[in-house]
Formats: sequence, C-alpha cells, structure tokens
Amino acid sequence: MTECNLSMWGDVANIVIAVASVATAVVTAVVLFKQRNDNIKEKQPRFTFSPQEGSMILRGEQGKCLQIEGVDVNKCVEVWRLDKKMRKAIPLKNSSMVCLRQDDEGQYASLGVDLTQHVELIDKFNIGVIDIDSSLWNYREVELLCVKYIDIHMSCREQYFVNRTIASKKEYKKYLKLARKVSKVPLSVSDIDLRTILEID
Repeated sequence: MTECNLSMWGDVANIVIAVASVATAVVTAVVLFKQRNDNIKEKQPRFTFSPQEGSMILRGEQGKCLQIEGVDVNKCVEVWRLDKKMRKAIPLKNSSMVCLRQDDEGQYASLGVDLTQHVELIDKFNIGVIDIDSSLWNYREVELLCVKYIDIHMSCREQYFVNRTIASKKEYKKYLKLARKVSKVPLSVSDIDLRTILEID
C-alpha cells in the first residue's frame, strides 16, 4: 500500500471518528435536555380549586408558583351521539370574571360561577334534546382553563384544565377546535339552535 493510500485511509478514519463524536454529543445533549425538562416538570406547582360564596378559588402550590399571571376561561357544551358517530362542542359566552387577589395564604385567582347560565342550559337541552330524540344524544358542560404563571425557575408556564382536572395542551386545544367548527364567536344560551348545530357536518 502506497503512502498516498495510507494517508487517504487515515483521513477517512478521522472523518468517521469525528462523525461518531458529533453523534455522541447530540445523543448526550438530547438526554440532558430531557432530564432537565423532566426535573422542571416535577417541580411545577399543583393548582387547587375550592368554592367560596358564588366563586371558585384557584391557588398555586406555595414555593413552586411565584405568581399567577392570568387565567383564561372558555366554556362550551359538549354534545355527542350515544353511538359515538358524532361529537360537537358549542362555544358559550363566558360571563365569569377572573380576579387576581392576595390574602394571608398568598396569591389566588377568584373565578365567578354563573349559576344562571347553568340553569338556562339545563332548560335548553332538556327541551331541545327531547325535540331531536334524546335516546341518541347526550351533553355536558365543559369549562376550559389555561392558568399562566411564573414558576420557581422564573419561567412563564401554562397549565391546562378541563372541568378543573389537569389536562394536556392537546386535549384543551381539541375542545377549542371543536367549538370553532360550530361557531367562530361564543353563543349565548338563547342563541343556540340545537337542531341546526347537530345537522352541521
């Protein structure tokens, strides 16, 4: 083997070693990044809900939630066929006020509860569903919350809730997407035309 061939094979070996080193570095970086994210996720606060005089109080776990920045509240009515052939979400006008407050236990968010809307929905759907065959359809009210807060790492974070149970961003967005298919703007209960909505594909 000539000196030229040996040099060429030496260059090839160096390239292979360099590529292997880069691959190892990338794998190491991915693993470290995942470990860091898992560590941050473990240290995220739990949020609790408790009723209080016509409102719902939301608190972040002290020591893990430095500050609640805001709470987005969306409401809809989920309607589905019992044979699972169709599912709709009707966006509702939201009259719930969100107020950020402070007391001896720390910061909290107060969410107004609209009992009137709840009663109107029961009346609307009990009459409306009978009109379109209640043996085929069912419904439930859905409250979607996105809590924006600052965590102990001084990072802006979001947690999602569906009916005050922690949910993934994907599940939260699924309801918003379903609701937008029915109407681009939230509807008042009196404006819901159930028969027409359920006929829309």
